[in-house]
Amino acid sequence: MMAQSSLHLAIDIRNRIATIGLYDHSRWLAIRRIGVHPGRTNDEYAYFLRTMMDTTKGPTMGTIIGTIMGTEHAEESNSKRSSLPLQTAWISSVVPHATDAFIEAVRQEFGIEAGLIGPGVKTGLKIRTDTPGEVGADLVCAAVAAKQLCSVPCIIVDFGVAITLSALNGAGEFVGAAIAPGLEASVDALKENAAQLPEVKLAFPMRAIGASTADAIRSGVVLGAAGAVESLISRFSIELHSSSVPQPSGSTNLQARSASPTIVGTGDSLGKEILARLGHTTFEPNLVLDGIRIIASMNSHR
Repeated sequence: MMAQSSLHLAIDIRNRIATIGLYDHSRWLAIRRIGVHPGRTNDEYAYFLRTMMDTTKGPTMGTIIGTIMGTEHAEESNSKRSSLPLQTAWISSVVPHATDAFIEAVRQEFGIEAGLIGPGVKTGLKIRTDTPGEVGADLVCAAVAAKQLCSVPCIIVDFGVAITLSALNGAGEFVGAAIAPGLEASVDALKENAAQLPEVKLAFPMRAIGASTADAIRSGVVLGAAGAVESLISRFSIELHSSSVPQPSGSTNLQARSASPTIVGTGDSLGKEILARLGHTTFEPNLVLDGIRIIASMNSHR
């Protein structure tokens, strides 16, 4: 007898990379990445989504579908993508030109309307900033996931094109963030504004005093970012317990008010190493996708 299950897409669109996750309510079946730039068409994104649905590393998608729906459907699922039970697709985006292209790609390939995380969408997250509408969808999704996966108060460090730190107070409310240039963005800025600098593959340097130009760049960029993150975590930790940011109200939150914040990282693998060297080992590489998944479940009636 065919099991009742379905597949869902979570799409996290950033300034250079879109990360797409396919899940079945209990686990991530596949996570893929594609470059984002203004020249890409919805047809290209549709082809990428189709390929992702048809094939994965390890088991074929047909095998996965067979596991979910019954082995008698595996061969049919490999040969007819229209039979794949894709129920929903939800998008978090900070790139407007790519947002429309992905929405059209989902509509074109699967015949469903993708949900877009933004105003009017239930998230379960209270945003206590001066201008809540300015908070990026990626920050919202990461905060939603961190609130569910970690104890609060919490500081989220996301390593991407930008390095962002977000703060949740003891009530799990989003109270603000800091945004700094990301590792690759820093290297790009150096190459653009300083002559004769070599191409450098970033890695954690063996020492701070670089013995070559490449090592000097690695030291400045990676250790500089590590120092900035360490300083911001320290300042966030102090301010989370001060009157400078909104605090949980009520006597029941006294313990949360005084608790040390949980530090959770996400994003690039080099960011994971930076945090580990700073003594923070909690790292959830798919935190934003997890947030999209959680928000999608809250809005399943839509």
